[in-house]
Amino acid sequence: ANGRQQSLADQMQQLEMIGNMSRHDTTIKCRHGFEETETLADFSSEFILAFREAFYGVANEGGAALSACLIAAAKATKDEFATVWNDSTNMEIAISFILRAGTIAILEDEHKSAKDCALFARFLEQYAAVQFKQTQVLINWSKIIASDEGC
Repeated sequence: ANGRQQSLADQMQQLEMIGNMSRHDTTIKCRHGFEETETLADFSSEFILAFREAFYGVANEGGAALSACLIAAAKATKDEFATVWNDSTNMEIAISFILRAGTIAILEDEHKSAKDCALFARFLEQYAAVQFKQTQVLINWSKIIASDEGC
């Protein structure tokens, strides 16, 4: 019974810690022992911002297809963020951060930002499927965008 009570006490302490955290904390302990470091969070945030900025740089010129905007964003970030583009683990981490940002955007009623995060995550998942997992030969654009409308 004492072991069970201790377990319950530990669970309550975990819930208290979660309840006391700001929803914008960048250091979060999960139950599996992974601790997100500031460096990892900063690097992923920088990647997301650079990718988004490059995407909108092309999109704001007008008339470009979504695929062209995504490819331009990839090309613009390939050198500076080679560790993401050339490593499957870092790519998965970046995708997770994009999905996290999208989730936060949904919770804050920023639907345009959430939609962008979903688009970027789908593109990077397709890239990973071709480049790292090799489960397909080409990017499946229909899984990324419903129609090839201008961005």
